[in-house]
Amino acid sequence: MMDYKTLKHSENGMPDWNGFLGPILQVAREKEIWKRLELIQDVLKEAKLPE
Repeated sequence: MMDYKTLKHSENGMPDWNGFLGPILQVAREKEIWKRLELIQDVLKEAKLPE
């Protein structure tokens, strides 16, 4: 697991698109076929993004 605090952030302190590429690819390689919402939820869980 990675912590969202270590990802690349934008000026407002939120991780930007480039920051999420690593977690997206890391989670996506776990399965061959994903439902979009399932992938999003698993990436947010992997990045430990708070609500």
